[in-house]
Amino acid sequence: MSKRADDQFSPALRHELTELIASSFSLDGIDELGRLVFRQYSSHAVAGEDKHITISRHRGAQLLVEEADGKGRIGDLIKLIADLDGGQFQGRRLDVEGIEVFFNGLARAGMAYDPIYRRFYHKREEIMELKNWASLREGRNYEVSVISADIVGNSQLVRANGARKMEQFYFELWRFLGRKIADYDGRMWTWAGDGGLLAFTFKDHVSRSVKCALDIQISLPLFNISPENPLSEPVELRLAVDTGNLRFYSDTGRIVSDVINYATHLEKNGTQPGCVSLSERVVQSADAKILTIFEDAGLFEGAPYRTTSRRLDLLFGGPDGCGDAEESA
Repeated sequence: MSKRADDQFSPALRHELTELIASSFSLDGIDELGRLVFRQYSSHAVAGEDKHITISRHRGAQLLVEEADGKGRIGDLIKLIADLDGGQFQGRRLDVEGIEVFFNGLARAGMAYDPIYRRFYHKREEIMELKNWASLREGRNYEVSVISADIVGNSQLVRANGARKMEQFYFELWRFLGRKIADYDGRMWTWAGDGGLLAFTFKDHVSRSVKCALDIQISLPLFNISPENPLSEPVELRLAVDTGNLRFYSDTGRIVSDVINYATHLEKNGTQPGCVSLSERVVQSADAKILTIFEDAGLFEGAPYRTTSRRLDLLFGGPDGCGDAEESA
């Protein structure tokens, strides 16, 4: 780890790393970790204790983190734990308990370790591009909320403005959405010109996803009149949110999930332009205050859902209904 990264590794993160190690490794395992980092290592030797003295796994983890910190090897220790997670260690499968939460905290502190490329990132822009939050592990299941977003009437916009201008518009819209989801610790999982998926996980992910969807719609009028937007006509979006358990892959195109399917269908066939729709699963987990601006919209694919009681993107006037989406799909 670079000097810059070592300076960023706060006492709180050292404590969290200690807890992470203590929760998943025995003292023998901790000593093995130490030997993999330093070649020669013993918790008893570091502590200055005789071998017959019992050292708790928490004390052993603390000693290892302090030793790695003192020798500038914390980065190597983190990489090792990330590489071992999900593999074989001391003759058994090792699943490091809480590793996702630890790496998410690390990313929030300005450091992110990507196990695929085995490197640290320190720039916020680079960290925000990591679709796994530098935390989610390949092939594991997580609770995730997704927003399906779609540009209304994209084909007509292309015919009216031409492909070149639309490419510029897509880029600026992508930047606009990127700034919004960054405020809510979301990630853009897919975007294909006229629409895509925005994802949220970890603590309060349901509320953050709903707030982000509302923020996007409310802020869209300002994007429409911004000089960066090359189109003269206002652009409308449809947004729908669902939440649930899915299996994560860094190639997000491989993720097959009822959560993604339902959010996509609800957005395209159950949501009016300028509105946000919520699945019943989102409604059950969202904050009651947020739900006051949504109204029951009946059933969609056999399940109840709610939508905003009026359009949110009409700062400068226009029709405000969020009724039957099929009329404008």
